Amino acid sequence: MDGDVDSITGTKADKKAEKLARKQAKKRAKRFDPEDDGRVIANMNVDGMPWHNPLSEAAAPENAEQNREKLGELGRKQTLFLILGVVGAALAVAAVFVVIYLLFILFCNYVWFK
Repeated sequence: MDGDVDSITGTKADKKAEKLARKQAKKRAKRFDPEDDGRVIANMNVDGMPWHNPLSEAAAPENAEQNREKLGELGRKQTLFLILGVVGAALAVAAVFVVIYLLFILFCNYVWFK
């Protein structure tokens, strides 16, 4: 037998590569540690689904109050930016409707009624 070949699994280099890959996988598994802060981002407790629980802890009103307290209040600057963003979005949508309406009037005057 050759010194570089293992009779069962192949070369010694393959064994070393497998060992290194397992070691790196364990290291990655240890590094990933997600933290659960208890907030509900999207409640999946939907009527009609097999897992629906009407007495769910996440849907309880006392937990909703706790979640609101965790988020805190918006500051003056954040509130201003929130209002300006909402008003800006509404004005953008209104402008699109006005432009479409004006284009329709122009179409009627110069193409349809001519």
